[in-house]
Amino acid sequence: RSRWNTSDPYGASKGLCPVALTKGSGRLSMYDVVALGESLIDFAPEGVNAAGVPLYSCNPGGALANLLAMIAKLGGKCAFMGKVGADAFGRFLENVMTEAGIDICGVKWDASVHTTIGLFI
Repeated sequence: RSRWNTSDPYGASKGLCPVALTKGSGRLSMYDVVALGESLIDFAPEGVNAAGVPLYSCNPGGALANLLAMIAKLGGKCAFMGKVGADAFGRFLENVMTEAGIDICGVKWDASVHTTIGLFI
């Protein structure tokens, strides 16, 4: 099923996502850290092209998402809960967090919003 056509792609409202379950169920103990916050895209300067036009690189960002990536890199089991747009940037964040070892079943994909973007000048 498509993750981009629904606001509950992983079944969190049906209790299928361990992050969405209550603490009393004992399932949350499977994580060292669960973070609720913002994941976003940072555009950072990457030099200039041959015509002198500034170039920017697209990087995953958000303090909590960055923290979870480091926890996962150190061997911790972690999960992220937050909302991103059901757009190309949201899919980019999904791929980056999954590759970093972060459980993203608590992420809400919302087609009515755009994924947050930060621009560093």
